[in-house]
Amino acid sequence: VVILVDGTSIRAHESGIDLMTSFVSLLSSLDADQDIMLFSVEEPYSSVAQFKGRDANVKQILNKINNKFVNVPDNRVGGIAEALTTTLSTLSKGFAASGSDVYLLVGKQSDKELDRLSRQLIPLAARYGKNGWAINGVSLSGSQEHVVNFLRSMADYSNGQLFDISTIVGLAQV
Repeated sequence: VVILVDGTSIRAHESGIDLMTSFVSLLSSLDADQDIMLFSVEEPYSSVAQFKGRDANVKQILNKINNKFVNVPDNRVGGIAEALTTTLSTLSKGFAASGSDVYLLVGKQSDKELDRLSRQLIPLAARYGKNGWAINGVSLSGSQEHVVNFLRSMADYSNGQLFDISTIVGLAQV
C-alpha cells in the first residue's frame, strides 16, 4: 500500500490532518502483513513513513506523520503529478504485486489546477490500471466538487475507488 498525501491541501482543510491520521491508522489496522509507505506529494522521493500493518509502534509512527504534515512546506506546482509518476516507477521496480493499492488524499485545490492535472494524468492513471494497481481517491468532508471529480477520474481510469472518509459509510468501505 502506498499513501500519497497532498500536505498543503490537507493542512488547508479544517480537520484534514486529523482525518488523514485516522485514515492511516485504519489502513494500518486492516492487515498485519501489508507493507505501507506514506509520501508527501511535496517530497515524493523520500517517504514520510514505512511500516507494516499493525506495527507495534503505530502510535509513534502516526505522531511522526502528524508532525510532518503540520509542518509541510507549501505545495509545488505539479506535486501530485510528480508523486504519481514517482510512485508508478517505484511500483514498477518490483515493490508491489498486481492488486496493490495507492491511496491519494487531496483536500482543497484550485479548480483550474485540478482540471489541468486530470487531463494530464489520465494516461498515467490508465497505466496504473493496466498493471493491476489501483489509485483510490480519498476525499475529506466538504471536499469541493472539482476535488471529488479529480479523485474520481484517477480512480476510474486505474480501476480504483473513491472513498469519502468523513462518513462512517466511507470509512467502512475502506
